[in-house]
Amino acid sequence: MSSENSISNSVIWRLENQQLILRPDKTAYWPEEKTLIVSDLHIGKVMHFRRAGFAVPLETVRNNFERLSFILLNTDIEKVIFLGDLYHSSENNETALFWELLDKFPEISFILIKGNHDVHNAIHFEKRGMKVYDQLDWGPFSFTHEPKEQAEKLFNVAGHIHPAVRLRGKARGFLKLPCFYFNSWQGVLPAFGAFTGTHSLSPKKGDQVFVIASEDRVIDISRI
Repeated sequence: MSSENSISNSVIWRLENQQLILRPDKTAYWPEEKTLIVSDLHIGKVMHFRRAGFAVPLETVRNNFERLSFILLNTDIEKVIFLGDLYHSSENNETALFWELLDKFPEISFILIKGNHDVHNAIHFEKRGMKVYDQLDWGPFSFTHEPKEQAEKLFNVAGHIHPAVRLRGKARGFLKLPCFYFNSWQGVLPAFGAFTGTHSLSPKKGDQVFVIASEDRVIDISRI
């Protein structure tokens, strides 16, 4: 396994003869299979909180959909794997907008790895043309929602924990940044949703950490 910077300010992570391009938009792209990997959208969460009386800006909903639409329009994609928590809970206006967006891309196959927030039966997603799995083993990868607890034969790619790290600066200041978090047998993607929160991790020796430093740059801080 190895990584290197690309000209697009992403990071190219390699396993055997396969690549994952870790992108500033919080997605990973598997070019050999023309497949985009996206984790933890939590569609419907904004409207859920607004109904509960929290003044979450509607711009957050537009932000999620505009980012996803831009990626689908500007990347050579045949498949999209959602690594679970596609929905936050029940359906609402926000989830309806999501399906309207996906309907604009009939040439793309959409796959859901069910997460703990995806409370609907698989038929709910399948009737919209989406394939649903609890785990998908494909090539050298095993795609799951929750990270596996121990190494197995295939490299585990997961989401669920919304990984982030704290970077210390001067005068006891720090930055908390979302990241891609990899070790020798597992990679965890950041949450794509703009209203999802993050969970700070403590890197261990040998771990690879790729922080999303800005909207257009991923940086490998593993050796910093």
